Amino acid sequence: MPGQKQITTTQATAVVISTAIGVGVLSLPFFASSLADSSAPLATVLGVVFVLIALALNTVVSLRFSTLSIVQYSEEVFGPWIGRMAGLGIAALFLGLTALAAREFGEIVTTTLLHRTPLEVILTLTLLMAAVSNRHDIATFAYIHSFYLPFILIPAFIMLTIALRYGDPFQVMPLYNGEWWGIAKGALLTASLFQGAFIITVLIPSMYRPRAAWIAVTLGMGIVGLLMVMAVVAALTVLGTEEAKQFFWPTLEVIRSMTLPGEILERIDVLLTIVWVVAVYTTLFSSYHLTVYVLGEIVRLKDHRPFALAVLPLIVGLALLPQDVHQLYRWIGRVGYFIDAASVGYPTIVLILAWLRGKRGRAADEGSTVAPPGGS
Repeated sequence: MPGQKQITTTQATAVVISTAIGVGVLSLPFFASSLADSSAPLATVLGVVFVLIALALNTVVSLRFSTLSIVQYSEEVFGPWIGRMAGLGIAALFLGLTALAAREFGEIVTTTLLHRTPLEVILTLTLLMAAVSNRHDIATFAYIHSFYLPFILIPAFIMLTIALRYGDPFQVMPLYNGEWWGIAKGALLTASLFQGAFIITVLIPSMYRPRAAWIAVTLGMGIVGLLMVMAVVAALTVLGTEEAKQFFWPTLEVIRSMTLPGEILERIDVLLTIVWVVAVYTTLFSSYHLTVYVLGEIVRLKDHRPFALAVLPLIVGLALLPQDVHQLYRWIGRVGYFIDAASVGYPTIVLILAWLRGKRGRAADEGSTVAPPGGS
Protein backbone atom coordinates (compact mmCIF):
# COMPACT_ATOMS: atom_id res chain seq x y z
CA MET A 1 0.00 0.00 0.00
CA PRO A 2 1.18 3.56 -0.69
CA GLY A 3 2.65 5.27 2.34
CA GLN A 4 4.20 2.21 3.97
CA LYS A 5 7.98 2.70 3.88
CA GLN A 6 9.51 -0.62 2.84
CA ILE A 7 11.95 0.03 -0.04
CA THR A 8 15.56 1.17 0.23
CA THR A 9 17.45 3.21 -2.37
CA THR A 10 19.54 0.17 -3.28
CA GLN A 11 16.42 -1.91 -3.87
CA ALA A 12 14.83 0.82 -5.98
CA THR A 13 17.97 0.97 -8.12
CA ALA A 14 17.86 -2.80 -8.57
CA VAL A 15 14.21 -2.64 -9.68
CA VAL A 16 14.96 0.07 -12.26
CA ILE A 17 17.86 -1.94 -13.70
CA SER A 18 16.28 -5.39 -13.79
CA THR A 19 13.03 -3.99 -15.20
CA ALA A 20 14.85 -2.36 -18.12
CA ILE A 21 17.09 -5.34 -18.94
CA GLY A 22 14.81 -7.99 -20.34
CA VAL A 23 13.71 -9.85 -23.42
CA GLY A 24 14.72 -6.97 -25.72
CA VAL A 25 18.45 -7.32 -25.04
CA LEU A 26 18.68 -10.08 -27.67
CA SER A 27 16.69 -8.26 -30.35
CA LEU A 28 17.92 -4.71 -29.64
CA PRO A 29 20.82 -4.83 -32.17
CA PHE A 30 18.39 -6.06 -34.85
CA PHE A 31 15.95 -3.19 -34.32
CA ALA A 32 18.67 -0.56 -33.93
CA SER A 33 20.67 -1.61 -37.00
CA SER A 34 17.55 -2.10 -39.16
CA LEU A 35 16.47 1.50 -38.53
CA ALA A 36 19.74 3.35 -37.94
CA ASP A 37 22.27 1.21 -39.85
CA SER A 38 25.84 1.88 -38.63
CA SER A 39 24.48 4.61 -36.33
CA ALA A 40 22.78 1.95 -34.19
CA PRO A 41 25.06 2.69 -31.18
CA LEU A 42 24.14 6.38 -31.42
CA ALA A 43 20.44 5.49 -31.65
CA THR A 44 20.84 3.29 -28.56
CA VAL A 45 22.47 6.11 -26.58
CA LEU A 46 19.67 8.48 -27.60
CA GLY A 47 17.11 5.84 -26.62
CA VAL A 48 18.66 5.59 -23.16
CA VAL A 49 18.56 9.40 -22.86
CA PHE A 50 14.87 9.33 -23.83
CA VAL A 51 14.10 6.75 -21.13
CA LEU A 52 16.07 8.79 -18.60
CA ILE A 53 13.95 11.84 -19.46
CA ALA A 54 10.77 9.78 -19.11
CA LEU A 55 11.95 8.42 -15.76
CA ALA A 56 12.85 11.93 -14.62
CA LEU A 57 9.39 13.26 -15.51
CA ASN A 58 7.68 10.40 -13.70
CA THR A 59 9.98 10.93 -10.72
CA VAL A 60 9.15 14.64 -10.55
CA VAL A 61 5.40 14.05 -10.61
CA SER A 62 5.62 11.15 -8.13
CA LEU A 63 7.67 13.27 -5.70
CA ARG A 64 5.10 16.06 -6.01
CA PHE A 65 2.52 13.52 -4.79
CA SER A 66 4.97 11.35 -2.86
CA THR A 67 2.38 9.60 -0.67
CA LEU A 68 -0.05 8.84 -3.50
CA SER A 69 -0.13 6.11 -6.13
CA ILE A 70 -0.27 6.96 -9.83
CA VAL A 71 -4.05 6.39 -9.87
CA GLN A 72 -4.59 8.50 -6.75
CA TYR A 73 -2.69 11.52 -8.02
CA SER A 74 -4.30 11.15 -11.44
CA GLU A 75 -7.69 11.43 -9.74
CA GLU A 76 -6.41 14.40 -7.74
CA VAL A 77 -5.38 16.24 -10.91
CA PHE A 78 -7.93 15.10 -13.51
CA GLY A 79 -10.89 14.32 -11.28
CA PRO A 80 -12.12 10.88 -10.13
CA TRP A 81 -13.54 9.50 -13.35
CA ILE A 82 -10.97 10.82 -15.80
CA GLY A 83 -8.20 9.81 -13.40
CA ARG A 84 -9.51 6.25 -13.24
CA MET A 85 -9.87 6.09 -17.03
CA ALA A 86 -6.28 7.28 -17.39
CA GLY A 87 -5.18 4.59 -14.95
CA LEU A 88 -7.14 2.00 -16.90
CA GLY A 89 -5.36 3.09 -20.07
CA ILE A 90 -1.96 2.64 -18.42
CA ALA A 91 -2.98 -0.79 -17.13
CA ALA A 92 -4.19 -1.83 -20.59
CA LEU A 93 -0.96 -0.64 -22.19
CA PHE A 94 1.21 -2.63 -19.81
CA LEU A 95 -1.07 -5.64 -20.02
CA GLY A 96 -0.47 -5.68 -23.77
CA LEU A 97 3.24 -5.07 -23.27
CA THR A 98 3.45 -8.01 -20.86
CA ALA A 99 1.73 -10.24 -23.41
CA LEU A 100 4.07 -9.22 -26.25
CA ALA A 101 7.19 -9.62 -24.10
CA ALA A 102 6.04 -13.07 -23.01
CA ARG A 103 5.35 -14.04 -26.64
CA GLU A 104 8.81 -12.87 -27.72
CA PHE A 105 10.31 -14.93 -24.90
CA GLY A 106 8.28 -17.94 -26.03
CA GLU A 107 9.38 -17.55 -29.66
CA ILE A 108 13.06 -17.45 -28.71
CA VAL A 109 12.77 -20.44 -26.36
CA THR A 110 10.93 -22.61 -28.90
CA THR A 111 13.34 -21.63 -31.67
CA THR A 112 16.63 -22.06 -29.81
CA LEU A 113 16.03 -24.43 -26.88
CA LEU A 114 12.76 -26.33 -26.53
CA HIS A 115 11.92 -27.13 -30.14
CA ARG A 116 9.22 -29.69 -29.33
CA THR A 117 7.53 -27.84 -26.48
CA PRO A 118 4.26 -26.13 -27.51
CA LEU A 119 4.37 -22.35 -27.40
CA GLU A 120 1.19 -22.31 -25.31
CA VAL A 121 2.87 -24.34 -22.56
CA ILE A 122 5.88 -22.03 -22.38
CA LEU A 123 3.70 -18.91 -22.30
CA THR A 124 1.35 -20.28 -19.64
CA LEU A 125 4.12 -21.46 -17.33
CA THR A 126 6.14 -18.25 -17.72
CA LEU A 127 3.19 -15.97 -17.04
CA LEU A 128 1.93 -18.21 -14.23
CA MET A 129 5.30 -17.77 -12.51
CA ALA A 130 4.98 -13.98 -12.86
CA ALA A 131 1.38 -14.12 -11.58
CA VAL A 132 2.24 -16.19 -8.51
CA SER A 133 5.21 -13.93 -7.73
CA ASN A 134 2.88 -10.94 -7.81
CA ARG A 135 0.76 -12.34 -5.00
CA HIS A 136 3.16 -10.67 -2.58
CA ASP A 137 3.62 -7.14 -1.29
CA ILE A 138 5.89 -4.37 -2.58
CA ALA A 139 8.69 -5.32 -0.15
CA THR A 140 8.90 -8.83 -1.61
CA PHE A 141 8.71 -7.35 -5.12
CA ALA A 142 11.78 -5.20 -4.43
CA TYR A 143 13.61 -8.03 -2.67
CA ILE A 144 13.17 -10.41 -5.62
CA HIS A 145 14.63 -7.84 -8.00
CA SER A 146 17.57 -7.17 -5.67
CA PHE A 147 18.26 -10.89 -5.27
CA TYR A 148 18.39 -11.68 -8.98
CA LEU A 149 20.22 -8.55 -10.16
CA PRO A 150 23.81 -9.81 -9.59
CA PHE A 151 22.98 -13.00 -11.53
CA ILE A 152 22.00 -10.80 -14.48
CA LEU A 153 24.59 -8.02 -14.44
CA ILE A 154 27.84 -9.82 -13.63
CA PRO A 155 27.65 -12.58 -16.30
CA ALA A 156 26.20 -10.15 -18.87
CA PHE A 157 29.03 -7.65 -18.50
CA ILE A 158 31.65 -10.42 -18.56
CA MET A 159 30.25 -12.00 -21.74
CA LEU A 160 29.84 -8.69 -23.58
CA THR A 161 33.33 -7.55 -22.58
CA ILE A 162 34.76 -10.76 -24.05
CA ALA A 163 32.58 -10.37 -27.16
CA LEU A 164 33.95 -6.89 -27.82
CA ARG A 165 37.44 -8.39 -28.13
CA TYR A 166 36.25 -10.31 -31.20
CA GLY A 167 34.89 -7.21 -32.93
CA ASP A 168 36.19 -4.91 -35.64
CA PRO A 169 35.54 -1.24 -34.71
CA PHE A 170 35.42 -0.23 -38.38
CA GLN A 171 32.13 -2.16 -38.69
CA VAL A 172 30.33 0.69 -36.87
CA MET A 173 31.75 3.49 -39.00
CA PRO A 174 30.50 6.10 -39.53
CA LEU A 175 28.89 6.52 -36.12
CA TYR A 176 26.68 9.24 -37.59
CA ASN A 177 25.61 8.29 -41.09
CA GLY A 178 23.45 11.36 -41.74
CA GLU A 179 20.17 9.39 -41.67
CA TRP A 180 18.69 11.40 -38.82
CA TRP A 181 15.14 10.08 -39.32
CA GLY A 182 16.29 6.47 -39.09
CA ILE A 183 18.36 7.31 -36.01
CA ALA A 184 15.35 9.01 -34.39
CA LYS A 185 13.09 6.02 -35.08
CA GLY A 186 15.78 3.67 -33.84
CA ALA A 187 16.14 5.70 -30.65
CA LEU A 188 12.40 5.65 -29.97
CA LEU A 189 12.09 1.93 -30.62
CA THR A 190 15.15 1.27 -28.47
CA ALA A 191 13.60 3.32 -25.67
CA SER A 192 10.38 1.32 -25.83
CA LEU A 193 12.29 -1.93 -25.24
CA PHE A 194 13.40 -0.72 -21.80
CA GLN A 195 9.78 -0.53 -20.53
CA GLY A 196 10.67 0.92 -17.14
CA ALA A 197 9.62 4.58 -16.97
CA PHE A 198 6.39 4.04 -15.01
CA ILE A 199 7.88 1.58 -12.50
CA ILE A 200 9.28 4.45 -10.43
CA THR A 201 5.70 5.58 -9.68
CA VAL A 202 5.14 2.26 -7.89
CA LEU A 203 8.33 2.57 -5.85
CA ILE A 204 8.37 6.16 -4.59
CA PRO A 205 5.32 5.97 -2.24
CA SER A 206 6.97 3.03 -0.46
CA MET A 207 10.57 4.31 -0.32
CA TYR A 208 12.21 5.17 3.00
CA ARG A 209 13.80 8.20 1.30
CA PRO A 210 11.59 9.18 -1.65
CA ARG A 211 13.97 11.84 -2.97
CA ALA A 212 16.68 9.20 -3.25
CA ALA A 213 14.66 7.99 -6.25
CA TRP A 214 16.91 10.32 -8.26
CA ILE A 215 19.86 8.10 -7.35
CA ALA A 216 17.94 4.99 -8.42
CA VAL A 217 16.95 6.58 -11.73
CA THR A 218 20.32 8.01 -12.75
CA LEU A 219 22.50 5.15 -11.51
CA GLY A 220 20.08 2.51 -12.76
CA MET A 221 19.75 3.88 -16.28
CA GLY A 222 23.49 4.58 -16.42
CA ILE A 223 24.19 0.88 -15.86
CA VAL A 224 21.42 -0.19 -18.24
CA GLY A 225 22.62 2.22 -20.92
CA LEU A 226 26.20 0.95 -20.69
CA LEU A 227 25.07 -2.67 -20.98
CA MET A 228 22.77 -2.00 -23.94
CA VAL A 229 25.36 0.03 -25.85
CA MET A 230 27.87 -2.77 -25.28
CA ALA A 231 25.35 -5.30 -26.65
CA VAL A 232 24.73 -3.26 -29.81
CA VAL A 233 28.41 -2.47 -30.40
CA ALA A 234 29.36 -6.13 -29.85
CA ALA A 235 26.74 -7.33 -32.33
CA LEU A 236 27.69 -4.82 -35.02
CA THR A 237 31.46 -5.12 -34.65
CA VAL A 238 31.41 -8.94 -34.64
CA LEU A 239 28.69 -9.60 -37.22
CA GLY A 240 28.73 -6.41 -39.25
CA THR A 241 25.83 -4.02 -39.73
CA GLU A 242 24.26 -5.85 -42.66
CA GLU A 243 24.67 -9.26 -41.04
CA ALA A 244 23.08 -8.04 -37.80
CA LYS A 245 19.95 -7.14 -39.78
CA GLN A 246 19.58 -10.77 -40.87
CA PHE A 247 19.11 -12.15 -37.36
CA PHE A 248 16.19 -11.41 -35.06
CA TRP A 249 18.48 -12.06 -32.08
CA PRO A 250 22.01 -10.89 -33.03
CA THR A 251 23.29 -10.91 -29.44
CA LEU A 252 22.69 -14.65 -29.24
CA GLU A 253 24.57 -15.21 -32.50
CA VAL A 254 27.53 -13.22 -31.19
CA ILE A 255 27.75 -15.19 -27.96
CA ARG A 256 27.46 -18.48 -29.87
CA SER A 257 30.60 -17.58 -31.81
CA MET A 258 32.62 -16.99 -28.63
CA THR A 259 34.73 -19.17 -26.37
CA LEU A 260 35.75 -18.37 -22.81
CA PRO A 261 39.46 -18.19 -22.00
CA GLY A 262 40.69 -21.66 -21.07
CA GLU A 263 37.56 -23.18 -22.70
CA ILE A 264 35.77 -23.27 -19.34
CA LEU A 265 32.45 -23.75 -21.15
CA GLU A 266 32.06 -25.53 -24.48
CA ARG A 267 28.91 -23.53 -25.28
CA ILE A 268 28.89 -20.08 -23.73
CA ASP A 269 25.48 -19.37 -25.27
CA VAL A 270 24.01 -21.70 -22.62
CA LEU A 271 25.23 -19.28 -19.94
CA LEU A 272 23.74 -16.35 -21.86
CA THR A 273 20.42 -18.17 -22.10
CA ILE A 274 20.32 -18.73 -18.33
CA VAL A 275 21.11 -15.08 -17.66
CA TRP A 276 18.57 -13.97 -20.23
CA VAL A 277 15.79 -16.15 -18.76
CA VAL A 278 16.35 -14.55 -15.34
CA ALA A 279 16.32 -11.08 -16.94
CA VAL A 280 13.08 -11.83 -18.78
CA TYR A 281 11.47 -13.06 -15.57
CA THR A 282 12.27 -9.83 -13.70
CA THR A 283 11.02 -7.70 -16.59
CA LEU A 284 7.74 -9.62 -16.90
CA PHE A 285 7.46 -9.51 -13.12
CA SER A 286 7.60 -5.69 -13.22
CA SER A 287 5.20 -5.12 -16.11
CA TYR A 288 2.78 -7.67 -14.64
CA HIS A 289 3.06 -6.00 -11.23
CA LEU A 290 2.41 -2.55 -12.66
CA THR A 291 -0.69 -3.87 -14.45
CA VAL A 292 -2.28 -5.50 -11.39
CA TYR A 293 -1.14 -2.69 -9.07
CA VAL A 294 -2.92 -0.05 -11.17
CA LEU A 295 -6.04 -2.21 -11.54
CA GLY A 296 -6.15 -2.70 -7.78
CA GLU A 297 -5.90 1.05 -7.21
CA ILE A 298 -8.68 1.76 -9.71
CA VAL A 299 -11.21 -0.45 -7.90
CA ARG A 300 -9.96 0.66 -4.47
CA LEU A 301 -8.66 -2.73 -3.34
CA LYS A 302 -6.34 -2.68 -0.35
CA ASP A 303 -4.46 -5.55 -1.97
CA HIS A 304 -3.81 -6.14 -5.68
CA ARG A 305 -3.45 -9.92 -5.28
CA PRO A 306 -6.91 -10.89 -6.63
CA PHE A 307 -5.94 -9.43 -10.01
CA ALA A 308 -2.66 -11.38 -10.19
CA LEU A 309 -4.38 -14.56 -11.36
CA ALA A 310 -7.51 -12.91 -12.77
CA VAL A 311 -5.67 -11.26 -15.68
CA LEU A 312 -3.55 -14.34 -16.48
CA PRO A 313 -5.91 -15.89 -19.10
CA LEU A 314 -6.29 -12.51 -20.82
CA ILE A 315 -2.51 -11.99 -21.08
CA VAL A 316 -1.97 -15.53 -22.39
CA GLY A 317 -4.71 -15.01 -24.97
CA LEU A 318 -3.21 -11.72 -26.15
CA ALA A 319 0.24 -13.29 -26.34
CA LEU A 320 -1.07 -15.94 -28.74
CA LEU A 321 -2.66 -13.45 -31.16
CA PRO A 322 0.36 -12.70 -33.43
CA GLN A 323 0.46 -15.26 -36.25
CA ASP A 324 4.26 -15.44 -36.48
CA VAL A 325 7.44 -13.72 -35.31
CA HIS A 326 7.28 -11.17 -38.15
CA GLN A 327 3.82 -9.99 -37.09
CA LEU A 328 4.95 -10.07 -33.46
CA TYR A 329 7.77 -7.62 -34.11
CA ARG A 330 5.49 -5.36 -36.15
CA TRP A 331 3.15 -5.21 -33.16
CA ILE A 332 6.04 -4.62 -30.76
CA GLY A 333 7.15 -1.68 -32.89
CA ARG A 334 3.68 -0.12 -32.90
CA VAL A 335 3.03 -0.65 -29.20
CA GLY A 336 6.51 0.65 -28.49
CA TYR A 337 5.68 4.09 -29.86
CA PHE A 338 2.59 4.21 -27.63
CA ILE A 339 4.80 3.32 -24.65
CA ASP A 340 7.17 6.15 -25.54
CA ALA A 341 4.35 8.66 -25.92
CA ALA A 342 2.72 7.63 -22.64
CA SER A 343 6.01 7.57 -20.71
CA VAL A 344 6.78 11.19 -21.56
CA GLY A 345 3.37 12.65 -22.38
CA TYR A 346 1.39 11.45 -19.37
CA PRO A 347 3.63 12.84 -16.59
CA THR A 348 4.07 16.05 -18.57
CA ILE A 349 0.31 16.61 -18.76
CA VAL A 350 -0.10 15.75 -15.07
CA LEU A 351 2.65 18.20 -14.08
CA ILE A 352 1.23 21.04 -16.18
CA LEU A 353 -2.32 20.58 -14.87
CA ALA A 354 -1.10 20.13 -11.29
CA TRP A 355 0.85 23.39 -11.55
CA LEU A 356 -2.07 25.27 -13.12
CA ARG A 357 -4.53 23.96 -10.53
CA GLY A 358 -2.14 24.24 -7.59
CA LYS A 359 -2.39 20.55 -6.78
CA ARG A 360 0.28 19.00 -4.60
CA GLY A 361 0.45 16.04 -2.24
CA ARG A 362 2.01 15.97 1.19
CA ALA A 363 5.75 16.52 1.24
CA ALA A 364 7.96 13.46 1.09
CA ASP A 365 8.57 12.12 4.57
CA GLU A 366 12.37 12.03 4.68
CA GLY A 367 12.37 11.56 8.42
CA SER A 368 10.62 8.24 8.65
CA THR A 369 10.68 6.79 12.12
CA VAL A 370 11.46 3.40 10.60
CA ALA A 371 15.10 3.11 9.60
CA PRO A 372 15.89 1.38 6.31
CA PRO A 373 17.64 -1.98 6.66
CA GLY A 374 21.38 -1.57 6.41
CA GLY A 375 21.01 2.20 6.21
CA SER A 376 20.52 2.14 2.43
